[in-house]
Amino acid sequence: MNRAFFSLYSFIVLSVILIGWSLNAFWETLQPDIDSTAEIQDIFTLVDAGLAGKSDADAQLYLQKINRQLQHSVRLFNQDELANTPIAEVIFSGEIVHALNENNAAVWYKKTASQPQIMVVTAPPQNPGYSFLYLGLLIIFYLSIALVVFLWLWPLTRDLAKLESQTRQIGGEGKEQALGISARSTIYPLANAFNKMSGRIRELINSHKEMTYAVSHELRTPLARMKFSLAMLEASDSLNQQQLENLQQDIHEMEGLISSLLFYAGFEQTNGKLTLREGDMKSLVEQMLERIERGPAKGITIFVDDQSAGKPFLCEWKLMEIALQNLLQNALRFANSKIIVTLKVSDTQQYSLTVEDDGPGIPPEERERVFESFVRLYADARNQKGGFGLGLAIVKRIIQWHHGQVIIDESAHGGALIGMTWQPQRHITI
Repeated sequence: MNRAFFSLYSFIVLSVILIGWSLNAFWETLQPDIDSTAEIQDIFTLVDAGLAGKSDADAQLYLQKINRQLQHSVRLFNQDELANTPIAEVIFSGEIVHALNENNAAVWYKKTASQPQIMVVTAPPQNPGYSFLYLGLLIIFYLSIALVVFLWLWPLTRDLAKLESQTRQIGGEGKEQALGISARSTIYPLANAFNKMSGRIRELINSHKEMTYAVSHELRTPLARMKFSLAMLEASDSLNQQQLENLQQDIHEMEGLISSLLFYAGFEQTNGKLTLREGDMKSLVEQMLERIERGPAKGITIFVDDQSAGKPFLCEWKLMEIALQNLLQNALRFANSKIIVTLKVSDTQQYSLTVEDDGPGIPPEERERVFESFVRLYADARNQKGGFGLGLAIVKRIIQWHHGQVIIDESAHGGALIGMTWQPQRHITI
């Protein structure tokens, strides 16, 4: 708003000055010179000589005679009428003073030498053509101001038309296109905000589609197994314990999938502020490892390489715990014998946490795709270790909220290395 106001105000003021000066210069070239020319000086000399020694009545008769002979109008008035005026001292000193009257006609003033009065010589009535010319120049002035305002508004209306057109296309199918607005445009900040909003909307739409496809696909398999088990039970006279266990496992798998879907959907709809606090990341990692060691992580050694030199980490700890848990669970699914967790804090307050394993790794061509929702690289070959494909998508979203990024590389131990680096601000809005 301030940028638009100052831009328009400066543009109009400079235009008024330039246009007004140009038209005024043109008008002055057409106007007669109102300086005390030789003709005016001769009139004053003639009138002053003719008034010498005359009474007031004779002086008026003389002026009437002069006015009939001259194109200019000559009259007298007392010096008292000019008392206490800015030009009085100049006139009383004997100099000729010129000005314009209310009809825009030239007027000259001079003190008489023979009487204590002021002579006033008024130029003949102005040619009507000059009045029309003055009116025409005035119309040109206001039309020029209108043109100036139009020229300032035209880029703005053009950019707003682009914004309107792009707004109508939001949510439509096809390739997403950013709104191209020049950095010099008044609505450039609005265009940036619009591009971020449209990108976020497109992400939500894609996420919704992925979730819809995933639900239909992921729920089909356990439902098919349950239907098969029920059909087998109907055909059997006795209740098979193994079949009951299979049904319970399928139900548990469906519950886990639904919980993951709800959790991920809640992440996509999050709209609040991160509560950033400093804390000990090594302690959080050790607490999570204690819980994991009592779970399915038996046989896998987990090392913690703390290179932070005791420096605190700044983050939203609830979200970072979720991200760390997903990274560890992902590593546990594919590690053969060991996992290494590395912690770093740079001098510029950039925080880094990496988790690497000695498993099969992630091929370079698949490293971008694994951050998409419901992508599982080894779900078929190693189904017993496959998750739902949401862990890394959640990790990426959490780190984006922290103004950071997630990287995937090859571990020195042959497996995958997944690292999180972030440098958050003190106040971050999700």
